[in-house]
Amino acid sequence: MFLKYYSLINYILYKNRREFENSFDCYPKKTVYEFYIRESTGGMKIRQKEHNAIHVSLFSNSGSYITLYLRNFTPEDLVAVMNSLIKQKKELGYERLICLLSELKNDERLSLLMKLSKMK
Repeated sequence: MFLKYYSLINYILYKNRREFENSFDCYPKKTVYEFYIRESTGGMKIRQKEHNAIHVSLFSNSGSYITLYLRNFTPEDLVAVMNSLIKQKKELGYERLICLLSELKNDERLSLLMKLSKMK
């Protein structure tokens, strides 16, 4: 699943590349990969070590940040959550999205993003 998740995240970021001000950087290694997205209002870091959860960290230029832990996700759920996260980042911006998600526990954050992904 490690390689499959890497491929999925790479595809999602590539497909949504116009949603970001700058390009995204990827650093794949033997047992870990990291994606970095840096924008004028904040950024996102996506990281996974082999056999571990995917960590998605959002940060704003004001210094606030939040980390989501994606564990035991199916590929379909991963795609839904990542697309929802990118969509909400576009609509709300990093600061407001972080503020919204920081009030919730990790499972509640992921549940909210899943519900938002089903809304059109």
